Amino acid sequence: MTERTKEIQPWISRLRIVATLAVVMIHTCATFVYSGFSCTTDERLYLDILSSLSGFSVPLFLMITGALLLRPEKEITYGVCLKKYMARVVACLFLFGAAYGVIRMYFSYAKVGFWNSFVDNILYSFISGESSIHFWYLYALIGIYMILPILKAFVRGDEDGTNIGWALLLLLTFDFVMPLIEGFTGANIAFYIPVTYTVFYPLLGYYLYRHLRIGIKIDIAAIVIVVAGYVAAEVIGSNRDTVISYSSPLAAIAAAAIFDLFRHLNRRSRNTALLWEVDRLCFGVYLIHPFFIYVSYWIVDLTPVTFSGLYPLTTIGLWLVFCLCSFACTWVMMQIPVLRRLLR
Repeated sequence: MTERTKEIQPWISRLRIVATLAVVMIHTCATFVYSGFSCTTDERLYLDILSSLSGFSVPLFLMITGALLLRPEKEITYGVCLKKYMARVVACLFLFGAAYGVIRMYFSYAKVGFWNSFVDNILYSFISGESSIHFWYLYALIGIYMILPILKAFVRGDEDGTNIGWALLLLLTFDFVMPLIEGFTGANIAFYIPVTYTVFYPLLGYYLYRHLRIGIKIDIAAIVIVVAGYVAAEVIGSNRDTVISYSSPLAAIAAAAIFDLFRHLNRRSRNTALLWEVDRLCFGVYLIHPFFIYVSYWIVDLTPVTFSGLYPLTTIGLWLVFCLCSFACTWVMMQIPVLRRLLR
């Protein structure tokens, strides 16, 4: 076992793997629903519910980032962020963004004028983020890395977590609860703090990791309440987008409860090295899984509703296939030294 694997916390690895699987589920469902495919009301409701219930994934990724990188023993400077973290994300954006851009352009232009517009469109797609819609998270991640040294300085000066707790409470109130109240009441509330969830969740992850344990019973109760809330929002339809957004109080509660639950259920893995290797595939899975969804939906014409009446099973089946193909493809890419350095 390497020194690296000795330092692994199994619950963090399991949490990242589960979040990755949830991201694939979101795109399995949302890609179909929002790409112009026809489906019945029941089929759409089922897919929307699965997508909403998987929405804890992105907040968890951000919380894991905060929990690990804001630790006192972790060196976080602008030099480290630029060279170690941001450079890697930018390289992946350009490489994989170009690949997705080629695919999108090839079918959009139907081979006519393809090469003439290649360079201009690839560069434009890289800057605008239009090569693949799921890459929005990578652009947000670059922004998070830009402010990490500032957040690091803030948490370093708060050894008992009091100021972090107050900051989280204020952000939760003004950036999460207030918009929800506006959505349900129609009132225009002028008081707000112009800070997005991309700051809230890293701080929340660090706070839970370093200063607060909630409790298994409360975690489970919170998850049940959030599931009920999400299902109700999808069924009723009123203010759905506000309820299921990453800036919703339900999203924050779900992410905090799942994060804390995994920590409480932590146990040593019989094969820590294997768990770590699967963990290291997660970033590549995030990058590559839309390709398999695209092939299935647009080329093979196999979608969640292809088999009439079997959409619940077909959706789960496709999700499993997308996950397996993505992990396998990432493992193959990791055998290439250049890609291995980017994806690990």
